[in-house]
Amino acid sequence: MRVRNEDGFSIVQVVIAAGLMGVLSLFMLKMQENQRMNQNKITMDGEINSFMQKFNGFLQRADYCEKNLVGRSITSEKPFEIVKFMAPNGRVLFEKGQLYGNRYFELESIKDSEFFYDTDDKKTGNLTIAITLKKKKKSFGAELIKKKIDLMVYLDDKGSITACHSNSFAGGSPSMNIKTEDIHNVVTADSEIAEAEAVDEKIKEKHDVIKNAIESNPGLLELQKSIKNLQKSNESMNNINFD
Repeated sequence: MRVRNEDGFSIVQVVIAAGLMGVLSLFMLKMQENQRMNQNKITMDGEINSFMQKFNGFLQRADYCEKNLVGRSITSEKPFEIVKFMAPNGRVLFEKGQLYGNRYFELESIKDSEFFYDTDDKKTGNLTIAITLKKKKKSFGAELIKKKIDLMVYLDDKGSITACHSNSFAGGSPSMNIKTEDIHNVVTADSEIAEAEAVDEKIKEKHDVIKNAIESNPGLLELQKSIKNLQKSNESMNNINFD
C-alpha cells in the first residue's frame, strides 16, 4: 500500500522534494559566495590599482626613489629587496608584511626583477621593480598578484645606483597628460579610434593607453558598460517625440 500524507504526497515524493530543496540551497549558497568573491575581486582590483598609482607616484619623484635605491647594486647575483619603502624624511610608507587597500591585500615583497644598460658606457639603464601582493580576502584569480614598475637608473663605476626615477605612469608615459575629455571620448566612442585616419598619432597613443587600462580592469569595464547604457538611454529619450 502506498503511504501518503494528508496533502496526497507519497513519502518518496516528500523525500525527493526535501532533497531538491537541499540542492537548491547549496546552489544559492554557491551563487552568493560567487557574488561575494566577484565583488571582492572588483573592489580589490580598484584598491590595487590605487596602491600602484600611489607607489609609482612616489617613485616618479627623484628624492623618494633615491632614498630607497641609491647605493644598491644591480651587478650583484642576488636580487635586492626593499623591506621598508621610506619617504626622504625616513617615514615608512610601505612595509613588507603589512596590509593595504582597506586590508584587502598584504605587501609580500618589493624586489628588483630585470635590468638592462641603455648606454655603451654602462652609466644608465632600465631597472624593473617587481611588487608582489598577497590577497587577504577570498576572490577570483591567483592568490599572489605581481606588478612591475620601470625605473631609469644612473650608475657609478661599480654598478651601484646613484640616482633614479620612474618611467611608468598608469600604463603609459608621464608626458601624455591624460584629460577627462580624452577618457570621455574613449568610453563613449561608437567606433574604434585607432581606425580614424585623421587622428593625430600622439592622441591615438594616448587613447590606446586609456583603452588598454580599462580593458585590463574588470571594475573599469563594468563602469564603462554602465556609462554606455546610460548613454543609450539618454539617446533614446532624446529621440522620443513628445508632441
